[in-house]
Amino acid sequence: MNFVQALPVSFRRRFKRALVVVWITSAILLVGGAVALAVLGKGVDFAIVHHRGWLVFGLAVVLSFVAEYVDSSIGMGYGTTLTPMLLLLGFAPLQIVPAVLLQELISGSLAAYSHHSLGNVDLRPGKTALKLGLLLGVCGLVGGSIAATVALELPKATIKVMTGIIVLAMGVLVALAGRMRLRFSWPRAGVLGLIAAANKGFMGGGYGPLITSGQVVSGVATREAIGITSLAEAFTCVGGLAGYLVGGTHIFWPLAGGMIVGGAIAAVLGAATVRAISPAKLTIAVSAGCVFLGVLTLMRALM
Repeated sequence: MNFVQALPVSFRRRFKRALVVVWITSAILLVGGAVALAVLGKGVDFAIVHHRGWLVFGLAVVLSFVAEYVDSSIGMGYGTTLTPMLLLLGFAPLQIVPAVLLQELISGSLAAYSHHSLGNVDLRPGKTALKLGLLLGVCGLVGGSIAATVALELPKATIKVMTGIIVLAMGVLVALAGRMRLRFSWPRAGVLGLIAAANKGFMGGGYGPLITSGQVVSGVATREAIGITSLAEAFTCVGGLAGYLVGGTHIFWPLAGGMIVGGAIAAVLGAATVRAISPAKLTIAVSAGCVFLGVLTLMRALM
């Protein structure tokens, strides 16, 4: 019995309702923030935040919390939504992606532990879920490292355009995932891990939509897929982050520090939310959000 089940029934009901409210609020904040930034466009200079450490830190805490809360609840959406948001705010890609990778290394580990503790997935040694998570994670180490190294050689404008395309594609993939049914195979899982990790290392997002939906399409239970994704993503972030650091990129700590604080809190709450909200219903919102932010990012890059 986990700590949630040990709570009185009446309190559990109120707690679940509160989680739903917080999740909906987080989703609205993400979309509302993106709309506001799109309306403001390039007419506003956000570069001032780079010179005010505490302002960047506070902004990062809020944005990271809402993005990670959605991500850890349905196994996707953190880098896919937060990276375009930060690009729209004026941060440089090489400030954003290493910070995203570091934060998700920490929050992914916390989320995986929380999902296991709450019974969403069984990550004990010898279990299939742990083996799959490790396979995807090892593939992620390789793909993430290579993609990060390649990204360092690309122009910033190219990275922004590719980010928009990948995010848009992820939204379409999530929308179509429920209509596809493939038989699970370990080689296919490995290839899936490599492709998703390349996206992760390249632009800090796009991993969760591929890995989570790919598992569900292959017959893995939704709650298990979310927990496995958290574990695999933590491994993947090690490879991507190492690629950037070896290449000489420095972590922008005002941004990264705030993202770690907000994301760590949300990761624990997100695991509990999985038991309160049907992930299958929430993927519709993620799909729409990915398409929306992908279009915004492409418009921003091509303007």
